[in-house]
Amino acid sequence: MHSDPSQPSTAAAAYYARFSDGKSASSRDVSVQLGITGVEISVVAPDEMVIWPYESLKAGEPVRTHAIDVLLTSTAHPGASLFVPSADFARSLRDFAPHLTAHAERLRNARPWIIGAAVAAGLIAIIYAAGWSPIRSIASVLPASRTRLPPTVRVPTLCPGATVAPETAVNAAPAARPMLPVPPRVAPSATV
Repeated sequence: MHSDPSQPSTAAAAYYARFSDGKSASSRDVSVQLGITGVEISVVAPDEMVIWPYESLKAGEPVRTHAIDVLLTSTAHPGASLFVPSADFARSLRDFAPHLTAHAERLRNARPWIIGAAVAAGLIAIIYAAGWSPIRSIASVLPASRTRLPPTVRVPTLCPGATVAPETAVNAAPAARPMLPVPPRVAPSATV
């Protein structure tokens, strides 16, 4: 559950931070607060506040439950950055800006995979419902004239009366060598 941002309970707490305007390499000490509409930064004096709206915030890395600091940038002030070394600020920021959390980052990264899986499932369902067979489509592209297998040949040495196609004859000898003779069958004798 997220805290109600209209409640000023956490907004009263001020935190130490380092602010860099992005125009120079130097940074300065500032005081930050979590306001109702955004992060309030007292850059020059306590009465002058720069407000970074929560929607415009980006974190250097996702804000996790046990984060001890947070590095923020804002699309409202390109190039500027704010480093807040406070675990309390990081935990409170999760309630005001849930899009900065690790969970939200995982969902953003998983979104293309989820969409791809849904599109693939939809295509499979459409193909199944239409009765289209990819194998039949490929077979229809093949040329109509196919070479026919030779007619079956009689192989008297294997079994009398059996016919086998030459490609499937297991005991067929190569053309250069004659086949070995098959010994005649001997009927079992009945001994008394």
